[in-house]
Amino acid sequence: GSTTSSSTGPSLAASGSYYVYAEASENSPGVEFSMYRDFGEGVSSLSFDYHMYGSDMGSLVLGGSRDDGSSYTTVWSKSGDQGNTWASASVTINSDFPIYLKFTYTSGSGYQGDLALDDVVVDVGGVPTPEPTVSLVPTTGDIQATTFSALSSAIANDVTIDVASDITFTGVISISGITGLTIRSSVSATMTSDRSFSNSY
Repeated sequence: GSTTSSSTGPSLAASGSYYVYAEASENSPGVEFSMYRDFGEGVSSLSFDYHMYGSDMGSLVLGGSRDDGSSYTTVWSKSGDQGNTWASASVTINSDFPIYLKFTYTSGSGYQGDLALDDVVVDVGGVPTPEPTVSLVPTTGDIQATTFSALSSAIANDVTIDVASDITFTGVISISGITGLTIRSSVSATMTSDRSFSNSY
């Protein structure tokens, strides 16, 4: 059947005999109605029918949450008078699949703002977007260098170098045009210049 107010709300369910609705009131404008559920796993899509008819219609928001309902992200919304008919909505969620879903309706300024929902169908099984991972690079490089000559030759090959013992620089090494060079040490070796410059890797 219909809601208790005239010129708002449906007269029949979208299908079957029942629907859920929010009753707006002229004496209590801007009231928030909500309905939520924990699905236990990621929601990938859903469909539902909604009826938003009346000159005082407010806003309907569908939110999804992955933190046990502490915060919600809007995945669908609709505001204002949509006509005296049931409308259908289909929502596909492509990432960050929510586990909680919540419909929130905020009524308008008067009694002609009854909202109704029917035939809510939810598909679960969405896989959450994985968190970024960090791959640790081994401390041992592709080429081990224990002398200045070996280090100089390895740098020219633009590779990863493991300085395996203390090295004294006896000349100048050019790194111009080299873009993929990595120098590290698995033994905390020290590279010292015979020109009073030193650095540890």
